[in-house]
Amino acid sequence: MKLLPILLLGLLGCGGNGKSYVAEQTYYAGAEADSMSYAQADTNVSSDDSEGDSVEVSTSSTSARSSNPQRQKKAEVDLDQKLVKNAYVTLETDDEDDFEPAIRKLAELAKSHGGYVVNESKTNITFKVPTTKLDEAMTALRRLGEVTEQNITVNDVTGQYVDLQIRIDNLVRLRTRLQDLLVEGQTVTEVLEVEKELARVTRELEQLEGQMRLLQNQVGYATVHANFEESVSPGPIGWIFYGTYRAVKWLFIWD
Repeated sequence: MKLLPILLLGLLGCGGNGKSYVAEQTYYAGAEADSMSYAQADTNVSSDDSEGDSVEVSTSSTSARSSNPQRQKKAEVDLDQKLVKNAYVTLETDDEDDFEPAIRKLAELAKSHGGYVVNESKTNITFKVPTTKLDEAMTALRRLGEVTEQNITVNDVTGQYVDLQIRIDNLVRLRTRLQDLLVEGQTVTEVLEVEKELARVTRELEQLEGQMRLLQNQVGYATVHANFEESVSPGPIGWIFYGTYRAVKWLFIWD
């Protein structure tokens, strides 16, 4: 193996701090990237790699800055609050024949508000609308029947969102460096090792990007579950059984 060109490459990559190619290769192989820890959105995030770089993410800035001016790491992190909203509604109509027209109207409602239908059946429909349109959609939904049950949940996923974004940014930088090393490879062994690590990093990056797309969809679109039932008029005793039925049904459906 030709050590001199490799050693020079390592010194240049480290910004002239005198560290060996072995340390450079170890860092870019992901040894430090895999061991990084990520904090929540309201805390500072910092990690040190084998070259002494420090990355910080604070709530007062949306960019991560490196202490090494020769190799700045500008990972943009969106620190806005990320909320996932789900609405569960049960509506009563006078007759079962009203279910189908009401479900069709909700499907049209979702599309008119920039959303889409997830699934539907004869008695219920699940659809998504932009989170900013949720209140408007709920108002329109209440016109289709008597709302007997309603539950809206809000889940804060800001920490998960920031964690994913930081990990993706780190892997993108690592992949870029590995691609550079692949071009600069001096021997077949070096090229094969870099190609193997590049494939691993690419797979992990694609998985995280898929998780991010799913999370962004959940944040950007609120989910509405609407269930239709026919109104009933039981006698005094029937109301007792009906109330028990509704309580048990609520526990099993929305649990």
